[in-house]
Amino acid sequence: MHYFVGMICRIFSANELEKATYNYHQSTIIHEDRYATFYKGVLLMPDDDKTVVAVKKYTGIYHGDVAIEAAVASQTNHINVVRFLGGCVEPQTRALVFEYVPNGTLFEHIHKEEEAGSFEGSSSSPTTLLSLELRLKIASETAGALAYLHSFKTEHFDPKFQGDRLAEKSDVYSFGVILAELLTSQKPVFRHCTIAENLPSLFRTSVEEGRLDQILDAQIIVNEATSETAKKVADLAKRCLSSEREERPSMELESLRKFMAEYQRGEPSFSNRPTSLQPETTIINKYK
Repeated sequence: MHYFVGMICRIFSANELEKATYNYHQSTIIHEDRYATFYKGVLLMPDDDKTVVAVKKYTGIYHGDVAIEAAVASQTNHINVVRFLGGCVEPQTRALVFEYVPNGTLFEHIHKEEEAGSFEGSSSSPTTLLSLELRLKIASETAGALAYLHSFKTEHFDPKFQGDRLAEKSDVYSFGVILAELLTSQKPVFRHCTIAENLPSLFRTSVEEGRLDQILDAQIIVNEATSETAKKVADLAKRCLSSEREERPSMELESLRKFMAEYQRGEPSFSNRPTSLQPETTIINKYK
């Protein structure tokens, strides 16, 4: 417990977080999965009477995961990683608190879904078509954030977690899924389908059989230049999506560094301040 407390910037009480989220009311839910639920809340902070935050409340007993995430989050300072504000360590409440960025998730922007999240203050609505150039810029920023996070080693924070590592190859696979989504505008898993018909499998097969043009989003392929760029990125995505972990590139590989250098330009996408991106850009679901 004392390791966990030492990792947190500010300790919030369970009561504070309950009040901030209207007792975790369903209307405040931003995102949820089997590990945790994100809630939008309003907290009183020392330098601001009303600060909008994202509260990540863990489900079940995942205390080890909470401590590791707090260890990394408390040390991060990256333009594409959402800012960590603190957490709650009371017995019945394991939660981390992050800044809230109101521009929606990358998933919502790609798939033009408006039902989740608030887009107040955003310069881009989720129904605005993202150009190929902007999509690759976002992907580059995501790759940069992942490479940055993988530069951290967690074992020195707590001997209990000695030998634990962030699953780099799984994150590379997830990055490949994002590249495939960005190029095709299709969701990772098709409804009412078999495992062989999900996006990663379809994407790999299409690239290998020379049928990439059939699954690319035609709205973002506007000329020969964008077509050639898409093919290069698709080849990288195929490698990231390899079914064999050993065949996937590492975050440090020259090909990924070149990708980041080529497509990351200017200010971060969707950012409402110069040092943040929405959480979903860098907190990526593990598809494999």
